[in-house]
Amino acid sequence: MTHPFLRIGLLVLFTLMLTAGLAGTAQAKPPLTAEQVTTIVTASKFGITVERAVEMIRERGIGFTVTDSFLKQLEALEADAAIVNVVKELGGNRNSTVQPAAAPGVLPTEPEGTEKSPPPPPDVDLLPLGTVPTAENWTQFLESVRNRVLRYTHSLPDFVCNQGTRSYQAFGRRGWTQREIYEVEVTYFDQSPHYRQISQFPLFRDVGEFGPVLTGIFTPQSQATFKLQGLEKKHGRNTARVSFQIPKETSQRPIQVKDEGMVPFGYRGRFWVDLETQLVVRLESKSTDMPRKSPITDEELVLRYKEVMLVDKLVWLPAELHVIVRTDAMGDGGLSTGALNAGGTPNFQTGDKTSLRWVSFFRNYRTFEPE
Repeated sequence: MTHPFLRIGLLVLFTLMLTAGLAGTAQAKPPLTAEQVTTIVTASKFGITVERAVEMIRERGIGFTVTDSFLKQLEALEADAAIVNVVKELGGNRNSTVQPAAAPGVLPTEPEGTEKSPPPPPDVDLLPLGTVPTAENWTQFLESVRNRVLRYTHSLPDFVCNQGTRSYQAFGRRGWTQREIYEVEVTYFDQSPHYRQISQFPLFRDVGEFGPVLTGIFTPQSQATFKLQGLEKKHGRNTARVSFQIPKETSQRPIQVKDEGMVPFGYRGRFWVDLETQLVVRLESKSTDMPRKSPITDEELVLRYKEVMLVDKLVWLPAELHVIVRTDAMGDGGLSTGALNAGGTPNFQTGDKTSLRWVSFFRNYRTFEPE
């Protein structure tokens, strides 16, 4: 029998990865990306039923061209034949489409045909780098930071790094217990990350740490409110500490809820802006009002960036990522008789509510040079 932690962890990971892939589309239901389909395949092995997986794919449709490379990826994941067939049917099975160049062994998570990120905003009259925010220039300072954040993804060079993750579990009020260690190689090109599994444990954390998580805060549609909290030395840098809050009504972060589809949730937190570059170098956020039927009752995130030398220039890239989620899922550490129903909702019968934690470190950044 699958261990309760792995079962719950996959449910939560599945939910968060699908959520991250849909950031900015809380109201609409766009077709699935390749990464979301592979996430559903993983969930069909440990969480939801194959029937429910097929139903989810049919409900949303396929938003990319299904290629030979992607079908091989499904084969490597040992996807059920019913899932493969519906992917072929909805994706047109246009196998001849050429994939973008990638490092050896890398399976692109967004094959050709996937909708690209919107173009960056135009340059505006920015405050000079190094400017200290004050009550008088606060509005202009905030707009300078917004402009740089929204252009961040488009400014990144192609690179490769390793992402090592440790996962932890806590039942009720008990302390954290380390469960798994796994690692992936991340290749960033075509303005998106692509993952290659290194360790045997087939999971990775992806919450938009290469730009989208910050874009969701600064995009005008989120209608976030900001407040300057003060100046502070952070990781040896002169920074401005800023608090923010986003109501669920305008939030661009949705979560999958049974019988309701993707439902947005509000969140708040704070971030630190490096005065020398006017980029965010640390982010802390916490959900404020998860939907009542959501399997996740609370989410906390801490993301820290560092300067990395790539292509003869310094670039701010993720250094470490901490994610904590609290769920309504219940297990007794090995005696649970429950399972996940077809809707993906935990249905454990006994035990304490479960908290899950992931800690990722990004290292060995180097320039990506396709063969």
